[in-house]
Amino acid sequence: MGNFLLPARLGDVFRATNLGRAGISGGFALATVFVERVLDTVFLVFLSGIALGNLREAPIWLVRGSRAMTVVACGGIAFAVLLPYFEPLVLRLGEACLPRRWRSLWRGLVEQFVLGLRSLRDARRVLGFAVLTIAIWTLDGAGLWALASGFGVQLSPGTTLLVMTALALSSAVPVAPGNLGVYQMVGVAVLAPFGVARARALALGLTLQLLIVANLLMWGLGSVAYLSSGRSRGSHGPSSSTPA
Repeated sequence: MGNFLLPARLGDVFRATNLGRAGISGGFALATVFVERVLDTVFLVFLSGIALGNLREAPIWLVRGSRAMTVVACGGIAFAVLLPYFEPLVLRLGEACLPRRWRSLWRGLVEQFVLGLRSLRDARRVLGFAVLTIAIWTLDGAGLWALASGFGVQLSPGTTLLVMTALALSSAVPVAPGNLGVYQMVGVAVLAPFGVARARALALGLTLQLLIVANLLMWGLGSVAYLSSGRSRGSHGPSSSTPA
């Protein structure tokens, strides 16, 4: 919900802040958000590779964007895997550069962040995340296909994958609140080569965006109210007062 209301992916900070209300360290929460983003991007790059491999009409900008996201995903995985091994060096560099009053804050943030990154070392946790990721994107693809059918747009499985990954990858770029205009632009750019009229593609993109916003607001506002109530505090994860 935060990423739809706030620009430049500030919703990820919003998420970490609200997890802090549940007693989870901010550094730990940011690390888990980072790991999720990296693994999600890897899966989207994989899907886009399948889609682009089966379609000749794919726009060149999407091919280039997919390649760029592949580089970003590989860099993110390397960072997440290697940072725990360089934790002492990062701590020493921070303590050497920062004023004394900030050193304890820096140490706690780095230790909690690295603790969150170590979630990648648990094979069962990564496997569970992968299974849920596949299930979620399969449902997303089915919903997109059903919505397009309602507008009289018959999408093949490959085209559905292409539209879905294009929308998802475009949302990773810092944009205006709510990805305003992005869904419509991507929908027209991707569907036009397949003979879908501009007006119909615009209507499809607008309706899809409205459905997503309504869904996120419903769950997001309820979650914020629950976390603000204090009933969830201390129920999950390491607290901000628990040493790493």
